[in-house]
Amino acid sequence: MRWIAIFLWVLFVLGSGPSASIAQAQQGRSARFPADVRPIKPFSYVCLPCTGPYTGYAEALKTFLDEVAKGGVRPTAPLMTVYWNSALQVKPEGLKWDIGYPVAEGTKSQGMLVVKRFPCPLVATTIHTGSYLTTAKTVAALYGWLRQQRIPPAPGPTVEHYLDPDPTAVPDERKRTAIWVPVRPRRMPRR
Repeated sequence: MRWIAIFLWVLFVLGSGPSASIAQAQQGRSARFPADVRPIKPFSYVCLPCTGPYTGYAEALKTFLDEVAKGGVRPTAPLMTVYWNSALQVKPEGLKWDIGYPVAEGTKSQGMLVVKRFPCPLVATTIHTGSYLTTAKTVAALYGWLRQQRIPPAPGPTVEHYLDPDPTAVPDERKRTAIWVPVRPRRMPRR
């Protein structure tokens, strides 16, 4: 589990995550960008809520994984990070993010772990293939695709789901991360 802490620490120290700039987001103008909008069934996730700069990610991940093991938590899907705001909105000490796993309904909060519900019924999603250090480029491209498609983002967190069960066994160029951005439903024009 230590390798997860190390690579995710590097990921956030180098500035990936959903805090991509508006200028970067404009890069996602390609009509062939592989994204879509899909409904998400409500789900619960157990998490370690975190506040502060992403440089604290490695330590928070270790704490989270220790608490998960101690509490016997059974994840139902891969590790995810939920970003409630971005460095474009607040100072680093005001950043709010959760490290978590989706879990079965009825799972209870315990110790330092809190069970939350994913609050967004509709997301734009794409798969980032490549180093976890470059997910910010795909997040930015997804926001650009939303603008091109005239789909308004909705309030809510950006989510990264790390799809590789053992990232050390996958070359960087083949690593996969699912990215979710909450969106509002499109309104049909009146006739």
